[in-house]
Amino acid sequence: MHAIYTKYLLPSSGLFFKQIPSPQGFVDTYKVFDGETEIGEIGINQDGNWLLIGGGDETFGTPYQAAAKLLETGSIKVIQSQLLREFKANGIEVLEAHGNEYIVRNIENDNHYVVRPGHVEVNQRCECADCYYRDAKCKHQVAVENFLFQRLLDKPFDELTASEWNLLVTDAATSLIRGV
Repeated sequence: MHAIYTKYLLPSSGLFFKQIPSPQGFVDTYKVFDGETEIGEIGINQDGNWLLIGGGDETFGTPYQAAAKLLETGSIKVIQSQLLREFKANGIEVLEAHGNEYIVRNIENDNHYVVRPGHVEVNQRCECADCYYRDAKCKHQVAVENFLFQRLLDKPFDELTASEWNLLVTDAATSLIRGV
């Protein structure tokens, strides 16, 4: 087992590996994440070469090189995935807030989920399958983030705490950079 590869690549990069069951022909396989966003899967074969799972025959000497290739080729897919998730969040309604838990409803199919944005375990932040099985930030979590951000925008300026103000400024700057 290559347990060392489950650590962050660089402390500031936000890239990390999570070991998953290996398909036939691979010794170890990992999902690669950039922050909370899955960017792909890599594996080490019997010959000690690292490959992109489902990504051709190109081999790499280290998991870091394979992850870099995922970033290079997958960044457009990641951006598309994030934009789609943000769009789909518009169809989610926040019904109730109970401390750090939020009950949401999908307007299209009337499914209800509990969202816990601050939960330590990423796959426990929402009850939906997308979050639980893929450790991904789902549309339900995005809807709760949007709900919380709107609450801050609606709050009188003189009642904002320093941390709330910083959150508003940071999110506004991010939106400006992304052109949203």
